[in-house]
Amino acid sequence: MNIHYSKLATIVNAIESANKDDKMWIGMDAKIQLPTESDLHFFESHQDALDFQDFNRTIQKEVTLLPIIATLDFIYESADASLKNGINEPNVVLDVAEILELYEDYKFNYALSGLTEMMDTFDWGHTFYDPLEANTEAESFDDKIFFNRLEHFVEELSAFAVSSERAQTAVAELLNRHWKDQPMMVQIEPVLKGAYQRHESHLLNNKTNVMNENNFAFLKDNVKFTGFGEALFPELEKNLKEGKPEFQLRFSTQIGSRPFEAVLDFKKGNGDMYFYNGYKASVERSNGQKFEQYFQIEKGKGVHGKEAFNLLQGKAVVDRQKIQHLDKEARENLEVKPWVQLDFEKPTAKGFEFHPYSEGYGYNLKDAVNKFPVLEMDGGKNEKDLLRSLEKGNAQSVTMEIDGKLEKFFMEANPARKTINVYDSGFHLMKHQELPLKQEQAPKEAVAQENTQSNGQEQKQGEKKTNEQKAGKGMNHKKKTGKGKGVAIQ
Repeated sequence: MNIHYSKLATIVNAIESANKDDKMWIGMDAKIQLPTESDLHFFESHQDALDFQDFNRTIQKEVTLLPIIATLDFIYESADASLKNGINEPNVVLDVAEILELYEDYKFNYALSGLTEMMDTFDWGHTFYDPLEANTEAESFDDKIFFNRLEHFVEELSAFAVSSERAQTAVAELLNRHWKDQPMMVQIEPVLKGAYQRHESHLLNNKTNVMNENNFAFLKDNVKFTGFGEALFPELEKNLKEGKPEFQLRFSTQIGSRPFEAVLDFKKGNGDMYFYNGYKASVERSNGQKFEQYFQIEKGKGVHGKEAFNLLQGKAVVDRQKIQHLDKEARENLEVKPWVQLDFEKPTAKGFEFHPYSEGYGYNLKDAVNKFPVLEMDGGKNEKDLLRSLEKGNAQSVTMEIDGKLEKFFMEANPARKTINVYDSGFHLMKHQELPLKQEQAPKEAVAQENTQSNGQEQKQGEKKTNEQKAGKGMNHKKKTGKGKGVAIQ
């Protein structure tokens, strides 16, 4: 397909004009060897161009589609090369394959540039994406915005990484540059494998679909609120459409190197309404042993998936079901909250008994953290985020000023001992004489902290005793934290 020199200026002007009008694609009869301006058809989207191509196939006519920007650049470069070679009236031979390859390069570089710019907008030293966190749990509008932006970015990275070998190499280089030795380092491999691609839902776009859309929307919120994201939505739709009396959905992910699985139960009630009744969660420990627990869901509320993971690791979490009757402000201002922990020495039909620590037990998380010079305990949002993360059973990254230097540590709640477990930057449980207590706390806290930390050391010996389970066995993996929802470590 050649553009004769006599038609070159006219055709270029037509293509440039179409580009200014936000047209993106050109379509022309593939059999035409010397196209003129009247042979060009312009389209705003690739889909419109494809529809034009499909229609012409029905009348036995083949249409060539070319992207406008890449075509213009190809024409300019070809003409310029000819002029430099002494050809004063150059014809341009349109190489369709080369133009499409040039277009793919443009798309690749544009996408990579956008991801690189977005990467620079996050503070990766204090940010972590947790696949079990849901923005529905965010307690402020800013938190929801931050989590949605983070989630969207991780999904875009994940989708781009598996689009081609070239893209995977570029994403790997980008992630290693920004995430290596940072909290997000444990997410490099999942992103490169495409683990966090967005699963779009198309079933409801089918106008013949007769399922109850309100029921579906309600169940979607329930699933997302309990921490299982959007990956299950297509399967949820499929089962609802089939009208089964009951069904299960299987969720699996990996947190650090720790496999986490959940089986969600759905059952039809009276009429056509379905209900999300609960889920069985399981965590595989480092020794290969698997622990399971069934968590009941009532009216869309119950133990969050991340809390289930932490409970099965032997950690304690705030029992929010006990304080759900309070309004939001009262819940936030309640300093002494009820905690719960699994007792692995007392198996039940659903897993294990819950060992409660009621408000009367007197564990004040804020007071326990305030024994240390934690910079995040600033009375504002940082403090609120830190305490909220610890209440979920997370091991949380904190910053302390020691001898005039800022140092990183990790903390996790230990209501059994009414204190805090403290880990150094290498995630080793600290001995009592190493604890960075505030000066006024050091003398009177030494003995209590020694007992607490020695208890933590015992938990590393195995998973046989109840107290060891409650202290948080399995803490050698190090997801880290920052601000906003989905920003936590275990």
